[in-house]
Amino acid sequence: MGCGMFFLDVCHWLLSQSQPGRFLEFSSISPLLGGGFLVILLIRKYVVILRIGVVKFSPARKARLVKFSIVMRVINVVALILGFVAAMNLYPPPYVLPQIFEKISFC
Repeated sequence: MGCGMFFLDVCHWLLSQSQPGRFLEFSSISPLLGGGFLVILLIRKYVVILRIGVVKFSPARKARLVKFSIVMRVINVVALILGFVAAMNLYPPPYVLPQIFEKISFC
């Protein structure tokens, strides 16, 4: 996934350049990148999975992972909102934030 995003980012950057030769330069390298990615996928499928095996988790563990992912999403949304507030200089009064963290603290 990360390799694909990197590839798209590089393609976008090269297309935004004013020189058309830069894109042709990258398009000669892209089959090598694709081949490398294919090699990684094949090694993962035919070597790594065969040595390590495939794990099937119990329903209890799956339920815990679902709960954990929901909690992490909520925490990330709160962090995102706080980040936007901080970036836009919309700071609340100094006494509000400690009260908010006091309410959501678990200890």
